[in-house]
Amino acid sequence: MNRFQNTHRGFTLVELIVTLAITVILLTLGIPAFRDMTLNNSRTGRINELVTALQLARSESVKRGVEVSIANTGAWEQGWTVFVDDNSNGTLDGGEQALRVTQRNNPDYTIRPNGYPQFLTYDASGAINIAGDFTYCDSRSAADTTTARAVIINNTGRPRMSIDSNGDGIHEDGSGANLTCP
Repeated sequence: MNRFQNTHRGFTLVELIVTLAITVILLTLGIPAFRDMTLNNSRTGRINELVTALQLARSESVKRGVEVSIANTGAWEQGWTVFVDDNSNGTLDGGEQALRVTQRNNPDYTIRPNGYPQFLTYDASGAINIAGDFTYCDSRSAADTTTARAVIINNTGRPRMSIDSNGDGIHEDGSGANLTCP
């Protein structure tokens, strides 16, 4: 008879404690990284939605040969409407065609315009009524400005993403100043 045949196999208390300690350490390191990854993906998606709306407004203004506006629906982070602005007042009136409507309920981020009123308008040539930028900030941005991003729109109406051109870890707005969040 084999002498190990009747013995029980299992974990010792020391092995269990070591395994739990390693699990806790890995979770402590992994959860913040997962949160940052989730927030970064959300930021990219929201900024892409805004850029897509701006590109739609610009291309439709040229294609149709009319003014196309994009106006917010309260605050920019709550959404916007891209529409053919027949009377050039920046408001979607009866008879004007809405091209795209984006709405958000209870957003956990902000989109703040710099240089823009409640709306912006592309003319028939695709030029914009005023150049400026939109700054995106999420829950991390007030304490860590390296997470802020901006959509910068030049005088010709072309949107582009902000970059960190001076290598300090903070993206700059259209004038070259570091982005800040409220």
